[in-house]
Amino acid sequence: MAEEPDKGVTPEPETLVVEEAVETYDEAGYKALVAKLREGEKQAKKDASKLALLEKAEQTRADAEKSELQKTQDTAAKLAQENKDLLTKIMRRDAAAKTKLPDVFVDRLKGETPEELEADALAILAAIPAKVPPKTDATNPGGLQTGETDDERRKRLGMRK
Repeated sequence: MAEEPDKGVTPEPETLVVEEAVETYDEAGYKALVAKLREGEKQAKKDASKLALLEKAEQTRADAEKSELQKTQDTAAKLAQENKDLLTKIMRRDAAAKTKLPDVFVDRLKGETPEELEADALAILAAIPAKVPPKTDATNPGGLQTGETDDERRKRLGMRK
C-alpha cells in the first residue's frame, strides 16, 4: 500500500526555475530590419504596377483574339435589346393613345403585351380624379345663378319705380 501523507502537513509546491531571456536593443539590427521592410514595400509597389500593366495587356490581347463571330454576336445581342426597348416604347405609346391616357403617364405603363399595357392604362385612368367643370351660365359665365334679375332686385329693394 502507498504511504498516505500526513493530514496536518501540506505538501510544498513545486517550483519551476525559468530563465528569463533578456533581449538587448541592437540599434544596428533594428535599422537593418527597417531598411529591409521599406525595401520590400517599394518592391511590392513596383510589382503591383507591373501586374496592372500585364493585366491590361492581357485584356487587350484577349480583345484582339476575339473572333469576328464573337464580335458579331455581341453586336447582334446589343441590337436585339435596343429593338426590344423600342418596341416596348411604341406599344406603350399606342396603348396610351387608344385609352386617351395623358402623355405624362406613358412611361409608367407596365406590361409585356398590348393588352396588359391597355389594362394598366385603364387602371391609371380610373385612379385619376375627374375634373369637375364650374357651374356657369350663358348670361352669367363667372358667377352663380341666383334666379333674380337686376330689374327684379331693384324693384324689391325699392330703388326703381
